[in-house]
Amino acid sequence: MALDDFDLDRTTADSVLALVDRRFGAEASTRLSGGILSSVFDVRTSDGRSLVVKVYPEQLRSKMKKERFVYELLEGHTLAAPVPEILAADGRRSTDGPSRMGRCSTRA
Repeated sequence: MALDDFDLDRTTADSVLALVDRRFGAEASTRLSGGILSSVFDVRTSDGRSLVVKVYPEQLRSKMKKERFVYELLEGHTLAAPVPEILAADGRRSTDGPSRMGRCSTRA
């Protein structure tokens, strides 16, 4: 169900990074394995940071919201594995064609 044919181009990566900080720019993005319900990318920013960007298809926007909710529930608990920090999430509907998706950025 993930967006197997979706490619995170630089313009889209820049718009996702702008949700976190408008000063960020995307230098490169690499598709990561996994992501059964979402497409997952490692995005290298212009200042050398590495962020994970998850892109959900429009029909699965609710899954992004649930994932964010679970991370918020786990925040502050001592766990054996680290919990990703949500830096930004945008679940709004897009009206500009096929790029309608939810966006979620987390630290790598």
